[in-house]
Amino acid sequence: MASTSDTLIHPDVRSYTDVNRDALRLLTRPGPGYLALLGMSVSLVGLLGFCWMWQLAYGMGMSGLNNPVGWGTYITTFV
Repeated sequence: MASTSDTLIHPDVRSYTDVNRDALRLLTRPGPGYLALLGMSVSLVGLLGFCWMWQLAYGMGMSGLNNPVGWGTYITTFV
């Protein structure tokens, strides 16, 4: 007959210590793959910010929308 402590825990989990260890394992130092992806993401956001500031400083003509009809793209997406 099973004891009461065996019925309170899922059969795949040996103890609450295992649950704590598995949950806290996520808080360890990130690996090199994570840091590489984080670096690429930060670089992409930096490039996006630079392009946006460049367009604000030099106007929307820098994007190649010199034709007045092309400005409709910006207007319709804004509205």
